[in-house]
This record gives sequence, structure tokens and C-alpha cells, in this order.
Amino acid sequence: MHRLTEGGALDGLPGAERIATGLRDLTAGVYSAEACLVACASLRLRDLGLSLPEPLSLPEEPELLLYQTLGQEHDDPYYRYNSWRQELDSFIAALQARRRLLSDLLDRLDEENGPVDEALVQQNVEILE
Repeated sequence: MHRLTEGGALDGLPGAERIATGLRDLTAGVYSAEACLVACASLRLRDLGLSLPEPLSLPEEPELLLYQTLGQEHDDPYYRYNSWRQELDSFIAALQARRRLLSDLLDRLDEENGPVDEALVQQNVEILE
């Protein structure tokens, strides 16, 4: 199975901008609401090939911290918290589908033609979407 990088792989996915912001903030050690959202699914995102900081540098209770952070921005964070979590779930499902599609395509190309340039395949798939 091929492992693709994040570069461009997030484009067009639901909530991609929020996730990209969260990834940048986590890497910088900033616990923004977006960073907490990403930390909530850090294991799943790491399994999908995204680069995240080591678990010890992530917030201990990211769900609670996300809720508190959203509460500082809004009087009632309940609906915003739930919508962000739903967007995260949609993002993960879409990323899983994209990774599966790319992996299948690369495997077929490898079988037919030998090793292929994964970055080139990624660019072509993005054009088709």
C-alpha cells in the first residue's frame, strides 16, 4: 500500500481548510479550536497518513478543550461543537475514500507498468475531481 503526503491530498475534502489550520497550529504548539479538533482524531488521521506531532505533545483531553475553546468564542458552543465534529467525520470518510481510490489506482499501475510517480498520479486524480 502506498503512503501519500498531505501536499494537495486534502484539497476539496469537506472541512479541509479547518483541518489544515489545525495541523499547522498543532505543529506550532498552538492549541487553537482547529488544533483541538485535529487532536480529537489524531490516531485516525495519523493512520490515514497525515503528519501530526507526537501524542505526548497533544492536548490531554482535546474534546473538552475544543468545547471550552469554542465556548470562549460563542455563548453556546454546543451546536458549533457538534457541527465541527460532524465535519471532522465527513473529512475522515472522504479522505479514507480518496486514499483507497489512489491506493487501488497505484496498485493497478504498479502491476501493469512497474513503479509509478505517486505525485503525478495525485495531480491527475485532483484534476479529475
